[in-house]
Amino acid sequence: MKRIALFLVTLLFLPSLASAGVCNDWNALYQRIRDYRIKPAVAQQEFVKLHRQLQREFAAAGARGRVFPVVGYDAASGEKGRNYHGKGYRFFTGNPNGIHAAHDLFIHDVDQDSIDDGSGTPVTVAAFSAGVVVGVNTGWEETSAVRGGNYVWVFDPLTSRYNYYAHLQRIDVRLGQTVKAGDSLGILGRTGKNAIMPRSPTHLHFMVLAFDGGRMTPHNPWQELVSARSAENQLSAVSSQLSAKP
Repeated sequence: MKRIALFLVTLLFLPSLASAGVCNDWNALYQRIRDYRIKPAVAQQEFVKLHRQLQREFAAAGARGRVFPVVGYDAASGEKGRNYHGKGYRFFTGNPNGIHAAHDLFIHDVDQDSIDDGSGTPVTVAAFSAGVVVGVNTGWEETSAVRGGNYVWVFDPLTSRYNYYAHLQRIDVRLGQTVKAGDSLGILGRTGKNAIMPRSPTHLHFMVLAFDGGRMTPHNPWQELVSARSAENQLSAVSSQLSAKP
């Protein structure tokens, strides 16, 4: 009977183990791409296979709706989209030229302590769209050459896009975790090779890449950011629903 029970428990958890497995594989592949430890052509072949597996396993995680990713702020914090430059971006070479295919979304932090000057509290980073967490980097230290510092990648199966959130102080999600638009991913900080420098205002580096047949093409989400719902209202609504439960 014990063997039968163990077998049934194993069957019960096989789907979640498989799902976590593909996310772990994606994260490992991205680290190799990021650190220039794999040839671009080989990386792209492996990536396409993992993308198709993610699309199959997490199709149900997709949902409509967009939430501004910096709680307490809106598109006015993004320099009206002027800091976005996607031309020439190359995902599979680790983007060695540092092309800025992203929006820097700034917060009020004159003394650069990662605390909002107005509220006196840390700033939450929220999921822009629903999806599954496929990449994380935690424990960043100043000696690290990783430009994004502590970051999160979320795959959105509805649009086949990958959302990248960089320079977090703390990350509150794990690989394989599904999130809804507006869910907390962590706390904004100043981690990253350049973000930690005094010349850099505290900001979220937010990038969206479209799968585009395996080319990982930059997608400019500016208009979506402009029309996105307030993350602050979204999180407050979720908190109210949770507190109302018996």
